[in-house]
Amino acid sequence: MVKSTGRQQPESLPVTNKYLNALEKNGYKLLGFYQQGSQITGNADEFSDYDFIAIWKNKIPKSDLRKKAAATLRLKTYDFRDIPKVQKSIDAFKYKSKVFNIGHILEKDFFSFHKQINESDYEYLEERLLRLSGFKAAKIILDPTNKLRQYQKTIRVNQKIVKAARRLIKDDLEYCLKKFQESTRRKGVELYAYYLYQIASNLRILLALGEKEFPISAKWYEAERSSELVKILARVEKSVNKEKTTKQILKIAARLGFKPSNKIHA
Repeated sequence: MVKSTGRQQPESLPVTNKYLNALEKNGYKLLGFYQQGSQITGNADEFSDYDFIAIWKNKIPKSDLRKKAAATLRLKTYDFRDIPKVQKSIDAFKYKSKVFNIGHILEKDFFSFHKQINESDYEYLEERLLRLSGFKAAKIILDPTNKLRQYQKTIRVNQKIVKAARRLIKDDLEYCLKKFQESTRRKGVELYAYYLYQIASNLRILLALGEKEFPISAKWYEAERSSELVKILARVEKSVNKEKTTKQILKIAARLGFKPSNKIHA
């Protein structure tokens, strides 16, 4: 059973406590949980959600049970999924005006994050690196066995992770660099923007690992870092009127019968 720490808690914690308690009452055993993301690092803005990770001992509650538990607590349910490929399940629900993202991971998978990087494929590399980044900066809420805190102290970028990331990124990055060069000599900006995004994402990972840090998500990278890459992206941003371009693109989509979605995904 999740217990209060006895300290004054922000509104997000009682909601998360009630939700995880409801799941435990169905026979599941919670090892611990923690909060990560911008609400912890101090970068939250008007679009930021509450992000929590729950670690389960033997099995993760199934998505239909999790959704039912959230609905019983009168939480507005959106996205409840089990994703075996990345050993993770995810939920998204809303309480009042705030969105909660809850990730669920088995104990045996959680404590093998470093090994998973070495055995990963390119498709899931960034997701797994961001897991480690999130946990390293996380606020641990429940940890009765002290396993999470002990593991958090060991989280660091080592040479095996750097080598694995470089190996996994190499083919995709070099292909994108070639296509990026070609796109500069062709008319149009769509392919140029696409390959710029792909390259920036890979370089963001490599630059962080080169400094013995885990990468942070793209949405915060340009706001927090001052690398040469950030300066280049800042110059690109200044050359584009984002508001004007967005309005024009939305008008085209609207004429075709499409508009920005109100759906929420974990």
